[in-house]
Amino acid sequence: MKSSVFVLWILSKAIFDATGKVICQGEYVTYDLGGNAKMSEIIDAIAKYAEAEMK
Repeated sequence: MKSSVFVLWILSKAIFDATGKVICQGEYVTYDLGGNAKMSEIIDAIAKYAEAEMK
């Protein structure tokens, strides 16, 4: 059980950090944050950074 919690923590941290990077870059930002990116574009960018973080 403890190892699965650790894996979830690592994954959630990677996603959280990737989300911060995407928002700070400003290229993919939703309307509510002053941008015009589609949610699918943001999710793709977050996934790209999270994947790189996990390597």
